[in-house]
Amino acid sequence: MRLQQYLKEGPEDADPETEQMLSDFIEMFIEDGFKKKEDHYRKIYKETFGREYQPVKEFIPKPSLDKVYSKDDFKRYQDYISYSEKLYILKFSTYKGLATTSYSNPEITWNQTVDWLSGLEVAAKLGNPRGTEGAWVTNDKEVTFKKSYEKNKVSKELLIHEMGHILDHKLNDISLRSNGDLFLHNMKATNYDMNPAEIFADSFMTYFIYPKYLKAGWKEVYAFFEKKIPGKWKKAVKELLKMK
Repeated sequence: MRLQQYLKEGPEDADPETEQMLSDFIEMFIEDGFKKKEDHYRKIYKETFGREYQPVKEFIPKPSLDKVYSKDDFKRYQDYISYSEKLYILKFSTYKGLATTSYSNPEITWNQTVDWLSGLEVAAKLGNPRGTEGAWVTNDKEVTFKKSYEKNKVSKELLIHEMGHILDHKLNDISLRSNGDLFLHNMKATNYDMNPAEIFADSFMTYFIYPKYLKAGWKEVYAFFEKKIPGKWKKAVKELLKMK
């Protein structure tokens, strides 16, 4: 039962889904310090299930390089997120010495960007940004950049990141499907975003810019890209990194 439906109809059809939603609300308000809202939903919980709500016992294992815990190992989603962030910090501190690259000229001109993308049968367009985005992808055939890039240079890392989104689309949005959970929060290789689609794109960028780093800390992710990235793309990115 959806929570809004329950609030209208009452508790007679309460089910595990409703209990989980109410529990999530209570845990959220406990963490955020909203005592009145916490008490309100505790009251609803008691009326529904005939018992007081018992806070979930926290489970936040110490991050280790030997074992990676998944979302299903945690009772609270925020505990999983906290663990994932700490795991990333541990891996970064362990392998950051391998995050070195020798490519020069980190930016190229707009015209170079258009030409490079066209070689991969991808169009470069200009548009109004959504929020603070510098570029974005909505399909596997074009990348849209904010209009200022027409006069300013484009970061090679940004360009490669956006090509990661293109590949994701070509693979039927594989980042949003299971695929061995390679692109969930506990597998991110950079400090950018916790969205699986962004983790995919940044991991794609890392494969080219910091390959030794990715291969050392995220072997499965590296192997995935090694297999899935077309040879033509690998050659094109190597040429991109040499551009002046």
